[in-house]
Amino acid sequence: MGSGLRAYLDSSAVLDLIDTGSLRHDRAKNVLATEPRTWCTSDLVRLECLVRPLREKNDAAESAVKEVLGQMESLPLTTPVFDLAASFRAEQGLRTPDAIHLAAAILYSCAEFWTNDEKLLRASAAIVFRSFNEDGPH
Repeated sequence: MGSGLRAYLDSSAVLDLIDTGSLRHDRAKNVLATEPRTWCTSDLVRLECLVRPLREKNDAAESAVKEVLGQMESLPLTTPVFDLAASFRAEQGLRTPDAIHLAAAILYSCAEFWTNDEKLLRASAAIVFRSFNEDGPH
């Protein structure tokens, strides 16, 4: 699964991998299986993806989230990440979680940022935004 190219998946992209009912699920699974990258997330993605399974007491969904995330590199959320996230919030009006995701991806030299969030797709020229929609890179 790893390669020199690093790619960050935010919560929306990870949920596409887990949710078999998602219209993007098959494409997400195919991309991860066929496009060599070091797939990265953070503990913020973990938090966001675990809320619903925990709320619903759905052990199978909770296990699925942990299994998928366990196959990816988890990037530490450090003070520099939060400082850059604050800049994104101030300059681009991003929501706090989105700013943190983007800052982590950029500071840890991810070449791509995978998301389904339209506002994020327009956020920064410092990284290539991609989604599991059929139209590919943005």
